[in-house]
Amino acid sequence: MLNDKAQRVKTKILSAIIEDPEIILLLKEKYVDEEIWKFCIERDPNIFRKMKHPSEEICMYACEVDGTNLKYIRNRFRYIPISVSLCVTSVKSNPKALLYVPRKMLNNTLKEMAFDEDPSLMKYFDDVRPQYLERLLSERPSAIQYVDKPNEDVICETLKKSPDICPYLNSMTSKMIEVLRVYHPAYFNLYKNNIEIK
Repeated sequence: MLNDKAQRVKTKILSAIIEDPEIILLLKEKYVDEEIWKFCIERDPNIFRKMKHPSEEICMYACEVDGTNLKYIRNRFRYIPISVSLCVTSVKSNPKALLYVPRKMLNNTLKEMAFDEDPSLMKYFDDVRPQYLERLLSERPSAIQYVDKPNEDVICETLKKSPDICPYLNSMTSKMIEVLRVYHPAYFNLYKNNIEIK
């Protein structure tokens, strides 16, 4: 429990920090506890990267607020162990945190959690599970634009469901053209003069 003087100092610090969270960087460490750090990180997640020696608890909190703070833990705060729960928390907070998860901790569950929120992340990985890709493309056909070299069958199945993927295809095979013609004749008529055949 804080004494009255310490409580008054803490109250003044918090009221100053509301105006500008970076003020925390000017204070002596003895005046700044984890509660104040969390208060500042919540208001400005970039404060975290300027910390000198964050605790594991503060690191977890910073990743809850903005998952990309994981990159600072990897690069600056190497004494903090990166756990599976820290990676999951980071990716849930911001799917782009997947790019900072250590390779040995990457797994399909984590990647697919990120891809569900941000399919553009698939372009950084060449090992997307076919079953997952099939499910994702059935729900969000436009995600095909982020698939590295989708095979003809995947494209045809996606075309059957949504002709809106045509702008993402550089060229089409005769099988793809036939699928477009049979399943979406109006789109076929729209694109037939612009289709480049593989």
